[in-house]
Amino acid sequence: MLQEVNDITYLNSLSDYKVSFNAFNKVLGYYLDNTLVAAHSYEPDKKVINLLKKLNKEFKVIIISNSSRKRLEKINSLFNVSYYF
Repeated sequence: MLQEVNDITYLNSLSDYKVSFNAFNKVLGYYLDNTLVAAHSYEPDKKVINLLKKLNKEFKVIIISNSSRKRLEKINSLFNVSYYF
């Protein structure tokens, strides 16, 4: 499911970016838990890492999470994108 708020598209699935891809969307927001990684996991799949790196070249990619800052920063070191918690 997609939610568009102020030019940010929040995605609940990694494949959602395909349906939201258009010239107006400049920011893609992904929820961390159960979208990018399993809840309580620190190990994202290589495909997820590669996809986010690819998308980050065309969009501003952000990770949204209510996880601890320590966990979010550790996982984001693999993605190297912006994050909010």
